[in-house]
Amino acid sequence: MRTILILLGLVTASYRPVWLQPNLPDTDYAVFTAALNYLSVCVDPGKAHRRGERLLIRTVTRLQDKHAFRFNFGKDQEKLAFLLEPASTFYTEPGWVAFLSSVDSAKFVSYTVQRPLNLACRKTELWTTQQDDVYFGSTAGEGHWGLLKKYPDYGGIVSLSSVVYATDATKAVCYCSIVSDPKAGSGHLVFLERQNRQWVVVGNAILWVA
Repeated sequence: MRTILILLGLVTASYRPVWLQPNLPDTDYAVFTAALNYLSVCVDPGKAHRRGERLLIRTVTRLQDKHAFRFNFGKDQEKLAFLLEPASTFYTEPGWVAFLSSVDSAKFVSYTVQRPLNLACRKTELWTTQQDDVYFGSTAGEGHWGLLKKYPDYGGIVSLSSVVYATDATKAVCYCSIVSDPKAGSGHLVFLERQNRQWVVVGNAILWVA
């Protein structure tokens, strides 16, 4: 009996259904809103087509692994010089160097996102693992083309990691990807600072583009 309980514990630790995930901390929602508003670039006339688009937000935050994102915060800071857009040097400041050096993959936790985000120019809707399975989990799934038929204003599926904060709560980093079809998407590390009681994006490192 004890062996069975131990095995069950191991299974639970490696796979937790959505309803068993802890709820996302309230502070993360403000960070996500700032990050997605920044990535939407709705004030750019060239991005006007994004206004009013519907983004589907995955309800489980992503962990740092080969299927989501990979970045060694302790060793790969020099890579930011090539990944950041636009070019920025915030990561060379002593406070940022200390913070990024302290980040490890275990700090990105699997949480449940419970509510949509209120963005400046795009709509959001929660997207569950069950819905994902219907469209992407079988050969019969219609994928992004099916979502385009269901939602004429479809703008893509968003994956977010939980947010990692500096000990003084003035700096933060999270992962965000937006994929709208198999050949259109990108993944980002977004770096933010707390300024005048608001989260402001100070850097956007593009990890991959499709």
